[in-house]
Amino acid sequence: ALERYTYDPSVHVETIKKDSARRVLFLGDPEDTKTPFEQQVRFAEAVRGAGHHAGFIRIDAKDEHNHGATRYVFIAAGLCAKGASDAEISAAMKSKVPVKTVQTSALKSQTPSAK
Repeated sequence: ALERYTYDPSVHVETIKKDSARRVLFLGDPEDTKTPFEQQVRFAEAVRGAGHHAGFIRIDAKDEHNHGATRYVFIAAGLCAKGASDAEISAAMKSKVPVKTVQTSALKSQTPSAK
């Protein structure tokens, strides 16, 4: 019988080039049947432990393998581009709010106040 081989990227974290401007957000579903959730969390923690800005956000993937994160990735990427904090992005993932309706602190601080 063939054994299932699982590649664990957390053993190669030291090869990730440091970049203080980069933010990495990992999105994972605890019910994922393709990539073990514990492995996803371990990788995110290893990246953060190596000094990178990294966060982990639980999602509800809702596909056959609970692995597809595409609908969340576009929301997260849009919010990153708008300057949203990790907490704001995490909240949007939980509420599944479309990007254009989320008010971020970065956007609020750039808006001129009415006089």
